[in-house]
Amino acid sequence: MDFVCHGVPSPTAWQSYVKYRAETDACGEFPCNVNLRSKDTGWSKYQYSNVFEYTNGNRHSIKSSQSLFMKLFVGDFISRKSCSDCNFKGYSRVSDITLGDFWGIWDIAPEMDDDKGTSVILLQSEKGKRLWEEIKGKLKYKQVTLEQASQYNLSMLVSSKANERRDAVLCNVRNGDFEACEKMLVPTAPNVSLVTRIKGKIKRLVKR
Repeated sequence: MDFVCHGVPSPTAWQSYVKYRAETDACGEFPCNVNLRSKDTGWSKYQYSNVFEYTNGNRHSIKSSQSLFMKLFVGDFISRKSCSDCNFKGYSRVSDITLGDFWGIWDIAPEMDDDKGTSVILLQSEKGKRLWEEIKGKLKYKQVTLEQASQYNLSMLVSSKANERRDAVLCNVRNGDFEACEKMLVPTAPNVSLVTRIKGKIKRLVKR
């Protein structure tokens, strides 16, 4: 099985951000649980949340559109270099089954959107088809075209090119200076929501 992947954040960026959250939320105590896809605020139209929980009872929850880490991730500031030239893109894969989030399901098949998350499933081999036949009776599903499946999900087909200011952002990240990172985001998208930036990115990729 493989996955539809936007990219993998730098391990250094992630470790530095967890430390930053720990110092901000819980006086240095590291979280006991992290959920970057919490559905406390839903899932549809990218409304999921990031949640950090601590043993002292502190809990930090923020919508993905307001999360600094998610802004840096979606803006391609902190992904690993290899993600800019990923060899595992396209409809056809070497796996038996491909899984991913079905972004855009609210427009393509709104009856399938329960605001708790809808997956896209691509069957790549005879084995994958056989396994699907064994479990499909337990699932709610609908067949769509490949074009519909990738309409809002271009990470299925193309690599996420690194932002031109990636190196400068990562320098601040290594130093734990996330306030400086946030300031660097302002010229890129002043007062523009995460959803709007994603839509703009999709339009640019389509033109390319």
